Amino acid sequence: MKGVLSAGLMLGVMTTLSGADIPIFGRSARLLQIQDVTSIRTLAGRDILAIEAERDQVLPEAWLAVAYLAPDSEAGGIRRGRILDLKTLLKDARATEWRVTSHDGRYAQVAAFGRPFSNSVTGDDVDRPFRMFGDFSDTELAGVISYVRSSPRKSPIPDDPDGTSHVDYPDRLDGRVPLVELRRVDRNTVEVFMGRERSNGYRAVLHYRNRSWHLGEIAFYMS
Repeated sequence: MKGVLSAGLMLGVMTTLSGADIPIFGRSARLLQIQDVTSIRTLAGRDILAIEAERDQVLPEAWLAVAYLAPDSEAGGIRRGRILDLKTLLKDARATEWRVTSHDGRYAQVAAFGRPFSNSVTGDDVDRPFRMFGDFSDTELAGVISYVRSSPRKSPIPDDPDGTSHVDYPDRLDGRVPLVELRRVDRNTVEVFMGRERSNGYRAVLHYRNRSWHLGEIAFYMS
């Protein structure tokens, strides 16, 4: 069947498989077998930069995989490419058939502090690829990521006339935490999700005014 491949028997657990040439990260990374990676590679039909593997949060039991395909462009420390989303149901804790659920996703990757990209990216790397929704120029991407990595703090809330103080928590972003998703809300507003796991971390809204970014709403999220 087109778009579906069978996964086979277990042949060992590693964070990189089949020649150690594709980095694999995520909460289910160590559960993938050589056959899973082979199936994902075949469905992708081209080189893969990295695979992110997670367990589906709804029944029936399933694994989800995000295949970050080899970048379509790279310039000025910014990579752009396409995402292949995949899913397989489980039987006896093993993948049954991988299938493509979406091929419309896009990602970006921004080099860290002028360093070259690593060949073995992990979910802890600040320069890991992140999913992107909406259009961003290279200048915008560089500006947003630079701001986020600066660990910005929210402006303090003034006290009320009666002296009542207000404290926001959290009130800052930790620039050491990787960005996992970037969404454009409107021309001057973006939403960022940051975490070492896709399922939980920070969600923040950034506003562009007076030629610079400013931290607005920030909260913890879980999915």
